[in-house]
Amino acid sequence: MEDMHKDIAENPDSNSNDTNWGKMKRVNKKVFQADHSYINGLIDNLMDADTAEIIFNHYVNDICPHFPAVPLAPGATVKEIREKKPLLFLAILAGSSHGNTEQIINQDVQRELTKLLKDQFADIIWRNGEKSLEIVQALQLGVLWYVFH
Repeated sequence: MEDMHKDIAENPDSNSNDTNWGKMKRVNKKVFQADHSYINGLIDNLMDADTAEIIFNHYVNDICPHFPAVPLAPGATVKEIREKKPLLFLAILAGSSHGNTEQIINQDVQRELTKLLKDQFADIIWRNGEKSLEIVQALQLGVLWYVFH
């Protein structure tokens, strides 16, 4: 048994002892890009576009420079993130709306955003089994600013 581990460590591509260690290769499969644009309609049910933009700008200008857990590309716009990464956009709104001294939106809407984000995580990750950088980024924000209710 010890020899098997030694062989693998020395030569991870070896095919000794009927193992497939080191044999995992990237397979050229068609990448499935899920459409999460419906999330924008759910956000629109909770707030208008101007309010969403104010919260997004609060994240970009006030939160991200001091706590860059999920930094956005320089010059990224609210329109671009909302259209291309709606789950991330929802996570930004849910996280950035809590604890804001300006109280841009009321606490009921904050709670609804958090509930909506958790529901989307459940659908997208656990029910659909999707995987993407956007999901990881949204999870990062969702976990950092999760408020228990």
